[in-house]
Amino acid sequence: MDDRRTFNPPTDEVLLAFGASEPLERLKGGQGQAVRSGNLVLKPARDDEETRWVAAFCERTQLEGFRLPRPVHSRSGRFVHGGWQAWECLEGEHRNDRWPETVEVCIRFHEQIAGIPRPNWLDRTEPNNQWTVADRLPGTSWATSRIRRSPHSCPGSGDAYGTSTPHRS
Repeated sequence: MDDRRTFNPPTDEVLLAFGASEPLERLKGGQGQAVRSGNLVLKPARDDEETRWVAAFCERTQLEGFRLPRPVHSRSGRFVHGGWQAWECLEGEHRNDRWPETVEVCIRFHEQIAGIPRPNWLDRTEPNNQWTVADRLPGTSWATSRIRRSPHSCPGSGDAYGTSTPHRS
């Protein structure tokens, strides 16, 4: 399923619930469904349980060497309203010339989540796009793999940065 084919922006009621008052700007990338309103990013909530789990995870995760957007509660206090979720907008840019740093951040993130039990929703999420397929790849489940560091993982880096190649510990 290609989520980019049909785009239905959030309703006025959803925007009000999350306090989004700035004009909407459709964002590129991802599944093609996210919009920005001021300092908020809104996107459809594919699964309420998944959204609640990810939002709670992002709220409680200690940020050591990386950034995560924080979830925004709706006015009712929920993470999902009208089938939508909202997140703070983090400014940044995608750069192709910083792979060693990117991999190092991935390693730090993986080290922080390694002890978290695998969420139940991963096993029931329908694998209908590259994001749900990636969630289920071998080696990506929590507490079942570790990231091996390799000096050969980043061509041209010359440094001993990590790789996403999992190995069992």
